[in-house]
Amino acid sequence: MVQQPQRRGTVVVQQPQRRGTVVVQQPQRRGTVVVQQPAQRPGVVVHQRHPQPTVVVQQPRRPQRVVVRTAPPPPRRVVRPRAPWQNAVWVEGSWTWNGAQYVWVDGRWEQPRQGHVWVQPQWVQDGGGWYYVEGHWDTQPGYVEHHVQHHPQQPQFVQQPQMQPNHDAEIVNACSQATVGNSALQECVNAARPLGAYATQVIFACNSQVVGNGALTSCLQSVRSIGPFTANIVQACGQATVGNGAVLQCVATATQAQMDPTPVIHSCSQATVGNGAFQQCLQNSVR
Repeated sequence: MVQQPQRRGTVVVQQPQRRGTVVVQQPQRRGTVVVQQPAQRPGVVVHQRHPQPTVVVQQPRRPQRVVVRTAPPPPRRVVRPRAPWQNAVWVEGSWTWNGAQYVWVDGRWEQPRQGHVWVQPQWVQDGGGWYYVEGHWDTQPGYVEHHVQHHPQQPQFVQQPQMQPNHDAEIVNACSQATVGNSALQECVNAARPLGAYATQVIFACNSQVVGNGALTSCLQSVRSIGPFTANIVQACGQATVGNGAVLQCVATATQAQMDPTPVIHSCSQATVGNGAFQQCLQNSVR
């Protein structure tokens, strides 16, 4: 072994000398490990840097669907409390599974979200069991942000399809046939405009199911979402209930459905007696 003067900052590692091996002492560099191996040729030193650590990314596991073999109890009949603010959205109470039994979770009021509708939680039957689908906010079909008109007393309405200039003339014509007096005509037009291309159909449907200028305007404003079956909903609600107030309540509940609820309206009408029982049946069935 050849001894050389030790320099400052130099680490000398002495190992048993093997035949044919030459150890050269060099200043240690930061982050460098000097490995002394049997030399292939005299005077050869192999430098190796620390390997980079391996990063393992674990993907989050998807929640497993819990299937319960026993059917959930029927929904509880709960008196809905008064809304704490305008345009509040009611989230229905539901049964949940805690791993051993069903537990009832009370309903609550939620702030509305622009361009979204609340999809109520539900139990879905799958083969010999049931699994729970959480309630959630879903994008409202056909929603376009700049087509939404803001009404301080009513939720936001979605125009579907887009309002065309000639629709205004049709709305005015329909409202003039359904109301008496200039002020009532103007109120009808203002309430019907957000309904877009379906406005005239809903005007005539509301006019045939309620009595009075104010009731007509309230009927138009009770529509929560619009579609090709909105006028049919108004007609069905008028046939299933008695009185302006019951019709408006039925329309407000039924137009929140994600599909055509007219079969449910007819079924609840045949299965119950009285506006209150009918409304409770409709609320529990339309999710």
